[in-house]
Amino acid sequence: MNRRIGWGLIGASNIARQRVAGAIRHSREGALVAIVSHDLKLARDFAAEFDIPQAFDTLEPLLSDPGVQAVYVSSTNQHHPRQVLAAAAAGRHVLCEKPLAASLDEAVAMQRACRAAGVLLATNHHLRNAVTLRAMRDEIARGAIGTPRTVLASHPAWVPDGDWRRTNPAAGAGVCLDILVHTADAVRFVLGREALEACALGSTSTLMPAEGPYDLIMASYRFEGGALAQLCADFNDPHGRSRLEVHGSDGVLIGTDVLGKGAHRGRLVRRLKGTESEIAVESDDSRYLAAIERFHAAIAGSGTPAATGVDGIRSLAMALAAQQAAASGRTVAVSRAGLELP
Repeated sequence: MNRRIGWGLIGASNIARQRVAGAIRHSREGALVAIVSHDLKLARDFAAEFDIPQAFDTLEPLLSDPGVQAVYVSSTNQHHPRQVLAAAAAGRHVLCEKPLAASLDEAVAMQRACRAAGVLLATNHHLRNAVTLRAMRDEIARGAIGTPRTVLASHPAWVPDGDWRRTNPAAGAGVCLDILVHTADAVRFVLGREALEACALGSTSTLMPAEGPYDLIMASYRFEGGALAQLCADFNDPHGRSRLEVHGSDGVLIGTDVLGKGAHRGRLVRRLKGTESEIAVESDDSRYLAAIERFHAAIAGSGTPAATGVDGIRSLAMALAAQQAAASGRTVAVSRAGLELP
């Protein structure tokens, strides 16, 4: 590329501050040009911290800036559809936080709008860029453990009391739209297959509002090819270690610390016919940088983003199916939404 790609940040979020803004700054082609927040002081403080030239409290001036070619949307979930549609209408490429939206209809509309405008829509499913998950996917794809039969995934986390992810259902609070979407995408990614149906049990602790969304979910899925997967996502476990196991007809892959914040330093083991061997993977905390670099390459016409808009639709479909299954006590078909889209 001959010129740098100017980025506008939509939302002065923690994830933007802790991960994505730095990744853009350290990328080969990216430059931070502008930020918008509902709170102008937040935007200005963020801009000062990262040497961003412009700070706004409304979206229009950011999207009309000719120096902005791409936007990163990390506002709370209920704002994603409006902001992504506005970015598409302005001809800006979009990297959007998960979940893309609270509903599949909104997520599909976002993908269609970006496609019609000739711009990219990518989902920030950063776990796909972890060396551990990429190694698991490669092992499965080359048949190292035979045909996948069962998957066990545990994704513990701690979300503090009072955090909007606990208290604001209108913004998409709850473990299904915050953590399960990531876990679902990780499993779909390593298997390379679609989930067909889900059943689930959910729980709401005293840290959640009365009648609030689940902060613990145990979801089981049936995948194409017959594999069954059990995924646990929890807001209330600061002590646990994430784990992803894939049991195949000829062996097992066991990944420890491969989900969540520690995914860059996880351990991966292969068991074949009673023999255990560790798969060497380098500790690499460049998951967000890798997402930005692949996004830049896709803008230039080389390859696709690490996780596309369709990938974001598919993870949302899995999360919503589990949420509905837990609420109804019934097995729920996972929507095929997004699979018909380019």
